[in-house]
Amino acid sequence: MPETESFLPGRPRTPRRVSVVRSDNLGDVILFSGVLEHLRTLYPQARITLYVKDGVRDLVAACPHVDDVASWEGLLWPLRSRLEPFPGRDRLDNWWGRIRARLRPRPDLILVPLRSPSTVTHAGVAHLRGRWVVGTRGDHSNQTLREERQWAGVYSERCPMDGSPATTELEANRRFLAFLGGGHGGVEIRPTVWLHDEDHEWARTALVRAEGTRLLALAPGVTSLPGKFYGGEKLREAIQGVEGVRFSVHLLGSPAERAMNTQVAQAVAQAGNVVHLQDHTGATTLRELAAALTHVDVLLSQETGALHLATALGTPTVGLLGGGHHGRFYPWGDPERNRVADHPMDCYHCNWVCRYDTIRCIQEIPPSRISRELTRALAAEPTSPSR
Repeated sequence: MPETESFLPGRPRTPRRVSVVRSDNLGDVILFSGVLEHLRTLYPQARITLYVKDGVRDLVAACPHVDDVASWEGLLWPLRSRLEPFPGRDRLDNWWGRIRARLRPRPDLILVPLRSPSTVTHAGVAHLRGRWVVGTRGDHSNQTLREERQWAGVYSERCPMDGSPATTELEANRRFLAFLGGGHGGVEIRPTVWLHDEDHEWARTALVRAEGTRLLALAPGVTSLPGKFYGGEKLREAIQGVEGVRFSVHLLGSPAERAMNTQVAQAVAQAGNVVHLQDHTGATTLRELAAALTHVDVLLSQETGALHLATALGTPTVGLLGGGHHGRFYPWGDPERNRVADHPMDCYHCNWVCRYDTIRCIQEIPPSRISRELTRALAAEPTSPSR
């Protein structure tokens, strides 16, 4: 088990500038979001800068617990010549970026609460030039042991982690917070989504509900492994199998998921209990998408950022859950409202290195199972959302 407190000599107790690095994807940042309030309590006088990917910045822009939200890709720009080849025209920008990096005030404290950082993350953290850097060690999902040792000199101290599938991401966040001295195992890490009134106004206007229907949000797209895409015909069968319920369906997703969502829209529109269908793929900001999820009756989704958003917001959900990291990132939330449709197999926890020609743990989920979970999620008692 990891230490509950560190406070090694040299770590600033009252840092003036704190940088927090979350260089991962939307779902990971949502699971981490509840830590930010605790970090503000730990460092009440500090100016806290949160580094996230450009695609996530819109979602965390309204967070009251940080002072600045900065671009992770912007930080990496001066490192491009080291990380990938690029034409000579960009060398002047690269040179100027390095000068700006030298002019940037050095953080007194850099926090890297990623359970398994990658080589690119290590390089970016080194580029920030923090006076004291707290990272992690022990999980090799995104790095080899050799890479972890190679970059060890970047860090002043590291919180022990492990690669066990029994250790959830929420638990890993708790461990890191305890390592900083911000509470022990019992501290509650509640993922949070911060929205503006105009986001809810957009949702009220955009989400049409036909008379006598339930609002079903559908987020079927995937941007990781194409083989995880479940397919429109099976989703149509699953929705049609919910007896006694008529639906207004709203498809949500990023521009990269447009082709998949179009295929799903064409199939689902043929379900006998779908009265109205709108496709919002690529047409919303992240906060508008999140606001939409507070106005629907249920979300049916792959294990994506949309599923984590809806769970954080208290919306009933049904997640199509595969075995690659089963239990690490999902499920969480209220088990009565946040349901799972899966297909257990003895090869679970494969880190998505599948030994079959198709990703059977997703493709063989019976549509009838999804129908049953949709029925249960729709029957769940209301709860207070996290906004």
